Amino acid sequence: MPKAANRSGLTQALAPMTSRATERPPDYSLNISAYSDADDLFHCGRYKEALALFRNSADADPEDGDCWIAIGSCHDALKQPARAEAAYRKAMTLCEPEWHPALHFNMGNSCFDRGMYALAIQHYLRVPRGHKAWPDAERNRKLALMQQAGR
Repeated sequence: MPKAANRSGLTQALAPMTSRATERPPDYSLNISAYSDADDLFHCGRYKEALALFRNSADADPEDGDCWIAIGSCHDALKQPARAEAAYRKAMTLCEPEWHPALHFNMGNSCFDRGMYALAIQHYLRVPRGHKAWPDAERNRKLALMQQAGR
């Protein structure tokens, strides 16, 4: 998750960040420092600690879509799919369009984990053939169809 490479409850999950974010201009130095430290923690499997630092990074620059992707990944690793989806949705509003297929894949996984198979399928279908996430999205779409059918 390198810095430059990489329904109900959704509004509530984002509320703590949006209220603090509008109070001051971005602090890019803190954003980069916190993100780097958080990324190291994430790769060591220390997801709760990483989440706190990714939130600090996003607080320092609320328009940084990479932070929101990372926040979503932490929530996913912590088995909090609704919060992961909320973060991925926020990232979708901030990231360049080339990130959208991967975000749809992640949101599909969050929906799948919550048993929302029809919505998961919709997200998986938005990953275009040829995108690096497409094979996994197609596999998960088929799994979601099987879950819907009760198999």
